[in-house]
Amino acid sequence: RWSEPCSLLLDKNLHLSYTTRLLNEFQRDYKLKAGECEKLARCWNTGVPEGRPTHDLAYIPNILARMEAWSAT
Repeated sequence: RWSEPCSLLLDKNLHLSYTTRLLNEFQRDYKLKAGECEKLARCWNTGVPEGRPTHDLAYIPNILARMEAWSAT
């Protein structure tokens, strides 16, 4: 599991590389396939692919909408 301090995600010089690493670890650990974006978003929000949103019920739909908007550009 993730052994780095979460403060690394706040470092403007490191956050992108650590975010990418963490997302890759979720994908590997849970054997997520390309395109399983909702499960990956749930991992980011809750730590597991089947997790329920922790606070903001629109968190997962917002991530998916942003992903769709980015892919359209």
